[in-house]
Amino acid sequence: MSDDGFMWGNDECVVDVTPKENLITDLASLSCFNSIEDIEDRSDEYTRRALVKFKNGFSLSVIQGPYTYGGKNGLFEIAPLTPDGDWAPFLFDTEDRDDDILGYCSTDKVKYYLDKVGTHNTTKEGNNAE
Repeated sequence: MSDDGFMWGNDECVVDVTPKENLITDLASLSCFNSIEDIEDRSDEYTRRALVKFKNGFSLSVIQGPYTYGGKNGLFEIAPLTPDGDWAPFLFDTEDRDDDILGYCSTDKVKYYLDKVGTHNTTKEGNNAE
């Protein structure tokens, strides 16, 4: 944990984005837990950023800061990425497909998309196989 209380961690099963509250208090409860390959902390002095990489090759970027959509209200901005690092808005539910990113996400919505992206399957052609 850093001096400001910020921690991402696969071993600890905790992603704590502020000293006061956890984004994910128990990754083991998510169906994608065994699919997590790495959690990369990309934070800077202004913005909390993590890239959760899954064994299926997909990733979910989770950020929160003063200039992110919803960050000033304690909410998160997320973006799913393909194995090639391209935006993957097709992984969003229909009602959330307005853009490549999704802002104003609650903790529950972030958990939902961690599960969805982490357990996503593709066909040989790379198309959705939900």
